[in-house]
Amino acid sequence: MPCIICYQSMFKGVDDVAGRPVALECGHAFHQTCIAEWLAHSSRSDCPVCKTAHVGRLLPLFIDVDEDDVLSSRPATPTGPETPVSDSDDAPSRKELEDRVTELTSALEAQTLRVQEQETQAATHAAAVAQRDRELSAARARVASLQAGAARSRAHAREQQEELRALSGQLRDIGPVHSATAEYLKTEIAGLEAVAQSRKARIAELEKLLAGIRSTSSRMSWW
Repeated sequence: MPCIICYQSMFKGVDDVAGRPVALECGHAFHQTCIAEWLAHSSRSDCPVCKTAHVGRLLPLFIDVDEDDVLSSRPATPTGPETPVSDSDDAPSRKELEDRVTELTSALEAQTLRVQEQETQAATHAAAVAQRDRELSAARARVASLQAGAARSRAHAREQQEELRALSGQLRDIGPVHSATAEYLKTEIAGLEAVAQSRKARIAELEKLLAGIRSTSSRMSWW
């Protein structure tokens, strides 16, 4: 009875631990080294003969039979060379086993390529996320700067409004004054009012810009 993997006699090397016959749970027997190598390279760890999944341990077979007795007990064929006897009619041929190995190798290479592609995509995504984080940090710093500038502009506008009210009160208290002085004061007041209006417009522009930056920052954080 030959080992279906190496096609050598199952009784060859019975005194050697590596060459001793062992059996799977399904009952099919092989050389210990042959089936160990098969299971190590099989993605499903199944029996080479019946494809039953192997989940336990290899069962050692203790055979006390002389190989010459086994060979002499085989019936002689009428003509032609002796036909090898298989322990299963559905045992795969050597070519089928080689095709299986080729198929598994191709599948492993394809899986390796997919893993490499996924690693590349992950690295690209990580770089994009890091770039967006830097842009978000810069936008937040810009928002903080604009908020500080808007606060300073509002404080300065309040100071100018207080100064304008003080000048208006002084004009009411002065009474009749020289027309040139009155015109000068009116011109100064008009200039201060224009500056105050300019400041208000600038504050409105800064607040509008700040709102736009906040909206952009919110969308970037959500993304």
